[in-house]
Amino acid sequence: MRNTEENLRPPPALTQLLTASRAAAERRDIIANHRSTSTFACHHWLAEPTDVPDELRGEFYHLRAAAAEHLAMDEEAVAALTELRHWARERNRHAIALVAQAQLAYHALDAADTGAHAPGYDLPTAPEALSQVAEGLTTFRPSPDHPPIGSAGSATDRLVTPADAAALTAAATTAFTVATNLQNTDLAQLFATFVRRFGTVAPSAADRLLWNAQLAWAEGEHTLAANYATQALGHGPDSDYEAHEMLATCAMLEITQDSDLTAPAATRAVEHWIKAVGAAMDMNAPIMGIKMAELAARVLYAAEDTGAAVRLTERVLGAVSGAPVSPALLNLAAVHAQSLLAEGEVGRAWEKSLAVASWSEFTPDVERTASALAVAAEAGTRLGGEVEAQVLEVQRRRAEIYRQQGAHLEIADLLLSHYLSFPGHPEILAEVREALDASAHNDPHRDRTRWLQLSSQMHWHLADVGDSISDAIDHAHTAATGFHETGDRAAEALAWILLAERHVEAGDAGQAAVFLERSLSAEPGLRRWTAEEPSAEWTSQSPEHQVLAGVARNYRLVAERIAQCE
Repeated sequence: MRNTEENLRPPPALTQLLTASRAAAERRDIIANHRSTSTFACHHWLAEPTDVPDELRGEFYHLRAAAAEHLAMDEEAVAALTELRHWARERNRHAIALVAQAQLAYHALDAADTGAHAPGYDLPTAPEALSQVAEGLTTFRPSPDHPPIGSAGSATDRLVTPADAAALTAAATTAFTVATNLQNTDLAQLFATFVRRFGTVAPSAADRLLWNAQLAWAEGEHTLAANYATQALGHGPDSDYEAHEMLATCAMLEITQDSDLTAPAATRAVEHWIKAVGAAMDMNAPIMGIKMAELAARVLYAAEDTGAAVRLTERVLGAVSGAPVSPALLNLAAVHAQSLLAEGEVGRAWEKSLAVASWSEFTPDVERTASALAVAAEAGTRLGGEVEAQVLEVQRRRAEIYRQQGAHLEIADLLLSHYLSFPGHPEILAEVREALDASAHNDPHRDRTRWLQLSSQMHWHLADVGDSISDAIDHAHTAATGFHETGDRAAEALAWILLAERHVEAGDAGQAAVFLERSLSAEPGLRRWTAEEPSAEWTSQSPEHQVLAGVARNYRLVAERIAQCE
């Protein structure tokens, strides 16, 4: 963060922060408002509304809602806005109530249905909330003794206090954004009129450009919107932030599903997101950079620039220290852990991903939880025996997620993979069998080839650790026939060789020779190397050659044992 001296100052007391924030809102100091929101999130999130005087309680709810929005804590944001509206109406602060109503309309844009964000709070649809804002603005009275201000300028405008004028402007500005997103031109024009009527600070050149960019965007003129946003750059960190956010979105529209994430459009999007993060830092409002940093880091990770992803995520995570654990921070921390693993920082990836998973399990975001657990499983596997028990616990947490989804094949796959990494625990193979049986009985549309492959691998390993020779022979035979059905010739050959070895151990060299010969039928290329080791040059030509060389080595060892028996 560039404003070093300011960052080193202790955070203001809550009442001091709220007083300064309210004053900044009245004079339309956007940067100061952003800074106050970030300070609230990082230093006062656990405060209660009863901790402040009643006159500052509205500002408390306002900052809490704004902070919650940046942290993707939708329920908390809606709850705070609802409390703000209630507080304002009880005290006849109708202009502030309209600010809350407009913000609720904004949140309703993303709501799937009424009340989706905050159980217990009535969240109307965006069009309904927007109509309520329009009605509230046109019927607003400077005092009970004066007529409403109406939809056009009137003599009562001059009676509106500066504080109410600032609130009406804020409500109309937010409502304008919602109206343009809903493509409601009439209401957008109405709200624009109110912004012009009650804006106490003349709009800057950047304000006008961003306003035009928003209008162009709502009308589907994305190129024009990008042009306006580009012209808005360089006027200050607040407008830079908004402009870079829009330019990044415009760039991402150029990327199709099949596009390479190293393509110029993706590169431009990342550059704009990173610059938006920089603008947030310049304003000392780092929580505004959380989402931008996450988006940029995900593209950087996909483009295999994981070092840059680590540096970016660490910069922002460090700057928002003290902010509450939240969806936005968990998402950023998740891509941070993922990038650490890709960079080979296995120990840190293990610790970070475990932390993300543990918190994420308390949220409904199953996808993030599963992803964090997958990173933890991979990191723990690389760390090896020192964390073996914890890795198994992680795998079982992953298995529980799959079980709830009815994805029994995934359970079998991950537990079998764990067994391969940490062999010597046949009880895990029993869990694999249980998952495969559940898949066979409960999933008629399962991928049969994959099911057979996993089942055959399980039987292969059971043949290796079977309690008795007869059980081992049965498992090896089942594995061989399963691999034959899936068309995995090398695996089938290995299974026949294993079956031959088990017959040698049972004292039946004749039957062992029969099954050893069947391995040659399964993989005809094997016959070439039954008497000698392939050359290093031949083996290095392809992974298939390396596999075949390994199968041939097993073949020769078992053939020697059969010969000794004879």
